[in-house]
Amino acid sequence: MEKGINLILTFDEDVPHGIKGDVTRFKQIMINLVTNAIKFTHEGSVNLIITQTKIGERTHRIKMAVKDSGIGISMEDQERIFQSFSQVDPSTTRKYGGTGLGLAICSTLAKMMKGELWFESEAGVGTTFFFEFSVESIDIKNTALIEDENQNQNSKESLQILIAEDNKLNQVLAVKFIEKLGHKTEIADNGEIAIQKLKENHFDVIFMDMQMPIMDGIEAIKKIVEIWGKKRPRIIAMTVNVMPEDKNKCYDAGMDDFVAKPIIKQELALALSKCRKITPMQTSGPSLEPNKNSK
Repeated sequence: MEKGINLILTFDEDVPHGIKGDVTRFKQIMINLVTNAIKFTHEGSVNLIITQTKIGERTHRIKMAVKDSGIGISMEDQERIFQSFSQVDPSTTRKYGGTGLGLAICSTLAKMMKGELWFESEAGVGTTFFFEFSVESIDIKNTALIEDENQNQNSKESLQILIAEDNKLNQVLAVKFIEKLGHKTEIADNGEIAIQKLKENHFDVIFMDMQMPIMDGIEAIKKIVEIWGKKRPRIIAMTVNVMPEDKNKCYDAGMDDFVAKPIIKQELALALSKCRKITPMQTSGPSLEPNKNSK
């Protein structure tokens, strides 16, 4: 809405309403691809196209295409975009936020789901990412969606929480889930804004995205630790990068805990269950010490 871009969904009527698979990882791939498409598109549209090919009585080959009219990917960047620990042009990353590591993770997840992830792109014209995988269809007529009552119960303490995240969709989801748990939230679009808000207000917890424009999460956390030391809020990394080496980078920077994207309410609730309300002058306590054994 802010960029005036049309987001168009084309859904093949033959795609089964219910499928059996890893919904969390599918969402992680889909959200990453759609987010990148919107991020790199200045005008025009982003199209999410879902089609299927039936290959058995209950087996389907699902194909998801995310097509944008954005800046495209140069030939040089195309050769390394799925490589771990490789980013596209640093100037582009600084302006728009990170993409390279997220796509590397998506490529790995696609292979783990016995699927394929590839793309077609032309610089200055646009890019289309494709994700194809096989699934089993299921009957969802009598399927009930049951929420964990324990996760829906409001916390005994209402925490002041700062969400440092540049993606609007993730902002909306995080605010919705966290406030439903009984906490108060505030948004910072990047690390620089997060630091300014910390100077102006008291927060018990910060959810920090790792890849943001202007100032990313790692840089922001190092500055927060430098300025506030042990008086700082509890810091929880919130990122698509979920490999052990990514977690170690977060903990080395000063993170206390870690949750993966896409954002899942149960994981946020679990992370917040380890937190407690602190006072601005508090300088010690178990909730402030990094826990390198956190999962």
